[in-house]
Amino acid sequence: MRIVTQALSLERLGGIEVNTVEVARALVARGHEVHLLHGPSFGLTDVDMTADYEAAGVTVHGPFPMATSLIGAPSALPSFLPAARLVARLQPDVLWLQRFEHIVWGQVVSRRANVPLVCHLHHMPNFGRAMPYLATGVTRFVAVSDFIRQQWADRGLDPARVDVVHNAVPPETYRPGQDAELAAARARFGLPAHSRTALYYGRLTADKGLDVALDAWELLGPGVSGATLVLAGDLDPVGDPELAARVRQLAANGTVTWLPTQRDVLPLLHAADVVLFPTKLPEAFGRVALEALMTGRPVLASDIGAVPEVLTGRLDRLLVPPGDARALAEQLRLLLDWRDTQPGFGAWCAAEAEAHFSFTAHLSAVESVLDHATCQGAERPRPSRAPRRVAGQNG
Repeated sequence: MRIVTQALSLERLGGIEVNTVEVARALVARGHEVHLLHGPSFGLTDVDMTADYEAAGVTVHGPFPMATSLIGAPSALPSFLPAARLVARLQPDVLWLQRFEHIVWGQVVSRRANVPLVCHLHHMPNFGRAMPYLATGVTRFVAVSDFIRQQWADRGLDPARVDVVHNAVPPETYRPGQDAELAAARARFGLPAHSRTALYYGRLTADKGLDVALDAWELLGPGVSGATLVLAGDLDPVGDPELAARVRQLAANGTVTWLPTQRDVLPLLHAADVVLFPTKLPEAFGRVALEALMTGRPVLASDIGAVPEVLTGRLDRLLVPPGDARALAEQLRLLLDWRDTQPGFGAWCAAEAEAHFSFTAHLSAVESVLDHATCQGAERPRPSRAPRRVAGQNG
């Protein structure tokens, strides 16, 4: 297949962008041709993913404007035409939209290029009552969890049009780390070699539960000595200034170790004993939880959104009530010593994650949805397609 997909930005903004590059890389490895159209930079992180896409064999085009509100759609439509003309020249088999928030852009590009449109549902519904109307003409939807499928169905999207394909992560990228990897990772980040270490990484915001993690660490402090809390990520420039000041103060007095956003999170995970994911958001999936498990690290995560679909079965004991710092602290107190008290626990976490969230199965399911859409789109009258690639463009 020749596949065109899109990204909000080439910045590493979160799990959607990371998942896009991982799956695109695997699709190229399976023999598909993948083109990525991206939006402008937001300046929210220094981690740019251009090299990741290019190394994966994905042709990158952009930036293009993609966002609009319903009110602003009429005036935004002309700005979408350059992307539509490019996609028409590429003559792909399918347009794979990563964010429904760009559905107006996707509809314009899809119809102008006469190509079937598949939309991945990575997030909660948007566009309110207009959503079912905007979804008209989309060949197929892919939801990252049963929770997300139900959320969209509750707001008017026909559930029969939605396939659930749980997210997964490539095992070679999130391989388990043993003693040697742990020692090397702690040396890399200047962390104490033998300290019990908890890790919080990602967006340093209150809605992701950063304040809950800090409160839990303070509650834990009197009863646990020689432990380290690592924060990895960037503060939101428009976030809570009091929370930002608290992080800076804790880092300044040595209570926490604060690291910038990492392009490769594997060393971070290898440096940790336990990962904290105390989100307050109704997560569409919970990628942080899966990344931790795959590397053989237990994760304490909020019982909210789709996170219980990741920490399912015997892993559900790692769930804590969202916003409950005391419960998080108590669970963390029990888990910090798991290497001594339950030496096989990390390997068991990795095995459970691999068994339930195979990346090969995930990729095949996505490939099947895209291929099915392509078959449906084959009924449309289309011009013959040149077998060459179209070079990436800027501007």
